[in-house]
Amino acid sequence: MSISKEARRGPARLHRAVAAALLPLLLLVVAAPAASAQAAGCTLTLYLNASASTLFMDGSAVVQPIQQPLELTYPDAAIGLNGVVDLVLPSGPCPTTAAGLEQQLAGATLQTNTSTGPLSLYPAESIQLKGATFVTLDLQANRFSVSSQPLAAAAGGGATAGAYTTPELRGVIVEGTVLSTSLISTEVLSMVGENAANTSTVTASVQGSTLSLSISVDWAVRSTYNTTFGTNTIQGISEYVFRGQIVADTTLGCTVDCGPNGRCAEADDGAVGCTCKCAWAGTNCTTPSGFCSAFPTELSSSAVCPALPPPSPAPGPDSPCRPVEACTSQQQYNSITGQCDCKAGWGGPSCDACQTDDACDTLFGVGDATCSSKVAFQQGMQVKAFTCDLQGTGLEQTIVPGSFYMVCNTSALPDGATPATTADQFCKVHFALAGKADNPITCTATECGFKANSSRVDCVTTECACETDCPDVEGILNKIKGQPAAIDCTPEGMCTFDIQDFFVTLVAPCQTASCVVPGYSFVQGDYKITQSQSYDSVIAAVPLMALVGLAGFLAFYLWRHAALFKTGPAAGAVPGGAAAEVVAVRRRPVEPVQLLTFDSLACSVPVRTRHSWVNKARRLLCLGRGQGSPTAEPAPASLDLTAAPAATSAADVAAASDPPGHKLILRGVSGVAACGELVGVLGPSGSGKTTLLAVLAGSAEDLDKRSSLHGAVALDGRPLSSAARRQIAYVAQDDTLLPTLTVEECVRYSAILRLHGAGAAEVQAAVRSVLGELGLTHVARTRVGGSSGIRGVSGGERRRVTIAMELVTQPAILLLDEPTSGLDSFTAIQLMRTLKQVASDGRIVLLSYHQPSPAMFSLLDRAYLMGQGHCLFAGPPAAAEGWFAAQGLPCPVGTAIAEHMLDVVSNPGSLQQLLAVRSKGQLPVSPAAAIAAGEANGLLPPGQQPNGNSAKLKGSGPGSSSSENGGESGARLSPNCAAASSRGKDGGGGGGDGGQVQHSRRSLSRELAVVFWRTLVDILRNPALLLLHWVLALLMGVFVGAVFFNVTFDVSGAQNRVGGMFFVLCFFAFTSLTTVDLFMLERKMVVREVRGGFYRPGTYLLAKMVLDALLLRVIPVFIFSAPFYPMMGLQTSSATIATFLLVLASFAGAVGALSLAVTVGSRTAGVASLVMNIVLLLSVVVSGMLVNPESMPDWIRWTHYLSIFFYAYSALMINEMTGIKIDFALEGYAAASNVRGTVFLETIGINAADLTQDIIILDCFYLGLALLAFIALYLVMPRPSKLRRAVPAGDDGGVAAIKQRQASAMELAAVGGATA
Repeated sequence: MSISKEARRGPARLHRAVAAALLPLLLLVVAAPAASAQAAGCTLTLYLNASASTLFMDGSAVVQPIQQPLELTYPDAAIGLNGVVDLVLPSGPCPTTAAGLEQQLAGATLQTNTSTGPLSLYPAESIQLKGATFVTLDLQANRFSVSSQPLAAAAGGGATAGAYTTPELRGVIVEGTVLSTSLISTEVLSMVGENAANTSTVTASVQGSTLSLSISVDWAVRSTYNTTFGTNTIQGISEYVFRGQIVADTTLGCTVDCGPNGRCAEADDGAVGCTCKCAWAGTNCTTPSGFCSAFPTELSSSAVCPALPPPSPAPGPDSPCRPVEACTSQQQYNSITGQCDCKAGWGGPSCDACQTDDACDTLFGVGDATCSSKVAFQQGMQVKAFTCDLQGTGLEQTIVPGSFYMVCNTSALPDGATPATTADQFCKVHFALAGKADNPITCTATECGFKANSSRVDCVTTECACETDCPDVEGILNKIKGQPAAIDCTPEGMCTFDIQDFFVTLVAPCQTASCVVPGYSFVQGDYKITQSQSYDSVIAAVPLMALVGLAGFLAFYLWRHAALFKTGPAAGAVPGGAAAEVVAVRRRPVEPVQLLTFDSLACSVPVRTRHSWVNKARRLLCLGRGQGSPTAEPAPASLDLTAAPAATSAADVAAASDPPGHKLILRGVSGVAACGELVGVLGPSGSGKTTLLAVLAGSAEDLDKRSSLHGAVALDGRPLSSAARRQIAYVAQDDTLLPTLTVEECVRYSAILRLHGAGAAEVQAAVRSVLGELGLTHVARTRVGGSSGIRGVSGGERRRVTIAMELVTQPAILLLDEPTSGLDSFTAIQLMRTLKQVASDGRIVLLSYHQPSPAMFSLLDRAYLMGQGHCLFAGPPAAAEGWFAAQGLPCPVGTAIAEHMLDVVSNPGSLQQLLAVRSKGQLPVSPAAAIAAGEANGLLPPGQQPNGNSAKLKGSGPGSSSSENGGESGARLSPNCAAASSRGKDGGGGGGDGGQVQHSRRSLSRELAVVFWRTLVDILRNPALLLLHWVLALLMGVFVGAVFFNVTFDVSGAQNRVGGMFFVLCFFAFTSLTTVDLFMLERKMVVREVRGGFYRPGTYLLAKMVLDALLLRVIPVFIFSAPFYPMMGLQTSSATIATFLLVLASFAGAVGALSLAVTVGSRTAGVASLVMNIVLLLSVVVSGMLVNPESMPDWIRWTHYLSIFFYAYSALMINEMTGIKIDFALEGYAAASNVRGTVFLETIGINAADLTQDIIILDCFYLGLALLAFIALYLVMPRPSKLRRAVPAGDDGGVAAIKQRQASAMELAAVGGATA
């Protein structure tokens, strides 16, 4: 170091002047000077060595709300402190030697210099940290105020040894913010006031007059803040760890004030003076000294004067040479033009491009330098100049020709010199926009990483600025501030300058020139522009992963329980062993129901009349109740079920006694059925047979949801509960079977689902037993058929399959609605004989039919005749002919009695005659006889009556004289019923006779797996729709790929990308309508199976949704994309392809879920299709594909947020357009090349930063629509109406009650005639 003589003489003159001025004062206070100096103390100003005062942020983390570590986004970027601190010594005077310092250092404190202000944390513009869950924290312009407790000498310490400690070194942030970016919000948070402290070790050393302090720093600054998510306030805590050292030095004995532009230093000869910053000079560094170059070799603290002075005027004797503004060592000042011209051997817009080897030798003062035009960087290169020609690049209409050039400085230094760091390496790009040639833009990229033999340069941060204010482009420049940049050239010289988030990439052919100086080298950096880690494809894959995971789990479950689905003997069963014995025994209920009674059953439904909407409007307008049509009347609290009608037609007979506004379907029907009996309910169409069976079975799907039910049903004298209802199996009139399953598979899945917890052996035994019992063994491997073009089994066999699916659960009561309908006479009689055998096995079988043959009628143990909702006859079939003859309605010769009974109830006259008989209570057997017969044969416990009201029943008959006859003709239990009854009394549960085993609660995984298996088998055995989806997807992929073949990177290419994404989304949206038919075909079957306890509604829907999404939505997406994606020429990076496929798959699945939800909530396929088409069309209109959302009126613009197309379209467009460059060239207008695709996105109203957000919302749409489908299914499932006890209406109620009991006693008394 050298210091000027003037600087050396300065302190001496200053000392003499100070001594002369203070002499009188010293004479006045002779004894005080030493004490005063000592009391004043001493403050030493220490300057931080910024390159050595480095800090590390390892250990930084987000503590709350989600704990996660923080890592530097740019780990190679140096972080540290810069500025000035004061060392305040406890006593004076200020030491000038190491020995003096050693005496005063103990007890000294550190504090921030008040004149220069707090220490600056660098890089001040941005220190960016990223978390694991989409959290980025950016520290900006933070400054620390530093203070410490007094220093104490450590053991063995001293000034030269350097061992001091302070119990507290505290840093307080007095300026600065942090930019917090997360999925929740983006906001700027203040860091002012945050602080931390640590016990610090201070190492002191003195070299000559230079004091150096090394201060350890270990601060954990904890920042607490509140952020808002929706209406919720979330507290966040972040902890920033700064760990490293502060290195500061000063010169002892310095008495010169060097001001803000210099610092006191010791020269090589030991003299102390001021060292000035670049471009400053003078004793106190207060004199400007001209231009300070950005290049290290050009640094000079002297004024730069012209090589040749101007001819006139000559400089005056007192005038210093004129500073040359912006002239470098490769330039010379032109006094005529007032500009800097290139020196000989130099060229380019900024004269940085060497042209000869001699020019390089002259600049560096060597003799072996060469001028190289190689594109790649080499060791020995310090400055490389890029001279670019924009002609023909498309940029010449955007950038002023000749204004675009680049210069890169590697900071190469001679070997042996202190090497520069990557922080000193930079590149500059200079250009002027068209129309603004006088205000060029300079972009400086700093902390660049250069590599030998590589033409690529990656820089950490970039900052652009105009020569003067430029408000029209200030927004763009602010957007790219702090963004990384890259420069690269091809071997042919085509160079690219790319700033992240800059709207255009500058590409032009350039010539490079650089001096290669032997012995010079630069620090090689390996910095690469790292894109923030994207989880978009992972987020988009969440629905697909959930579907595949669930399907895999169910497949694993089926594999583990494959024995449940094997045909033939159960796994592990030994022929002739226990399993064989179980199969050989007919399965019977363990506890058969001895007596089923139903008392005064009535069912009414409201009747809609014309102009009912007028009456509703009147009620809404408070015009009074009861002024409208009969529909305005409430449902009657009690029903008069005994009024005798007076009418001339059957319809009039039915309507005569209906209450106002209601229609009675059942009118006080009572009856019984005993164990082992086959009971038939006869009657013409509309007589109430199906309604009666539906009420007994609790089958809500066969009843109007508005039905009002009255009466009572009891099993063995106990009211029917929901648990007891499981003993009743109901077979509806029409079969609802999957035609693709075999007979055995239908029975098997019923057994697996309804025998909860049953093992493979038990399921196999139940299936084989039921198939043998119903004579279905020979067709066990035959498909059911009947639809979907499958021939299958016969109609009678199909009906027996339905019965077998119910019998496999060993029900005590079997109800069948017209099981012989549609069957030929032979098949019908065979079915009746089978049901007779089923009843004889200890069950109650109750069936309805409207036209039985004599043979079928004779098989019945008891018959009920229904007519217009009334029960007009009840008793043994053999007693029917005599009873009708007694009522004056004899059966004609040659006419079967069953046909005669139907003729009688179909004729209005004879119907009125029977109703009159019913109202008078003229019964073949008294109710007392029926009750006595029930008690005598054990059908009822003594004293307990079927309806729970024994007093009324016993006193309601016209006389009790026939009770003996009734007792003599009482029902006798069949052997199977008697045996089961005795087992129940003895407490026996199930044994080797095929008794039912008590199983555990139903398993959700078992339900899901079985329904999944059944649905998958149905799809694979009837693959027409599946193959149509796949083949159509392949053909459309090829066709659409050909239409949009090899899209270009220009305006038409951008337009074609929009069109391609639009079509793809519409194609998969409208193909989801196939869900409508799929569900509608199975709707009735699902309702009945849910009512029958096969599975929960959600189980079916979940299994259906998984297979529908995977087979009909996701796989077609991949098949379609296989030809379409490469043919269209979309981006080929793996992440982009994965995001495209997964976003499209999630969209297809979500629309499929929407279609399923709409279908579930619709009554017919036509309604569902219409609603889906309207919903999809409205979603397309407001999605942004046809109209820019920003151009929509404010009052309707919000609707695009409800469109699933909006999020899928935005995600696909952002995924495709981000990362590509487009050439905008329109004839007659300025062209722009290499414009980022994100610029195009902004023009169509899409924010390129919303990709992750759009994918998350799309996933949420999928989940929400799936939940909507589940909710809709539970809402539309029929629910059984509750029975309410009917109280007959009347003046006093007593007479009507007696008449009703008398009318019902005929059915109750039928027990006594079962075996007469």
